[in-house]
Amino acid sequence: LSNENVFLTFPNRWLLEFAKSKLSNIKNEVINIPYPLDENKWKIDFEDIQSEYVEILFGAVGGSSDFRKGYDILLSSLNYLNTTENYRITVFGGDDIGIYTSKNIKIRTLGHVNNIEELKKIYAESHVFVMPSRMDNSPLTIMEALSVGTPVVAFNCSGMRYMIDHKKNGYLAEPFD
Repeated sequence: LSNENVFLTFPNRWLLEFAKSKLSNIKNEVINIPYPLDENKWKIDFEDIQSEYVEILFGAVGGSSDFRKGYDILLSSLNYLNTTENYRITVFGGDDIGIYTSKNIKIRTLGHVNNIEELKKIYAESHVFVMPSRMDNSPLTIMEALSVGTPVVAFNCSGMRYMIDHKKNGYLAEPFD
């Protein structure tokens, strides 16, 4: 990496800061170029969206089977929900989510969702998008949820801490607490 014409780019500040700390002797420019997302395509009218449930959304390709995505953490956190409410967890991303049973919690599996209009509606009808990842770069699902206006709950770690403005557009929890 001694070539002065080499530029290192990273999709978020988390990786950028990590690279700078590990490559402190590099004289090359290290810059952040975030993933692009056209927020205008994600605007939606919320007036027509209603639900009989408190809607909680989780989405990640391979999310329930990929340990890093924290689906197991999501399931264990359901024990802390107020049992007088009717909850529905909606999961998208395409893999089998396993079985979770509770009197007041329904789970809806959507599989892969490739239509942007359908995806916007799923985000918009959700009260919160949860991203319990143990480590994640810059999840596109967080960008999509925030662009629609759905608040996001995630751990205050890795790239997610740079995407969520704590208590403004979401909540950053202490990691794995």
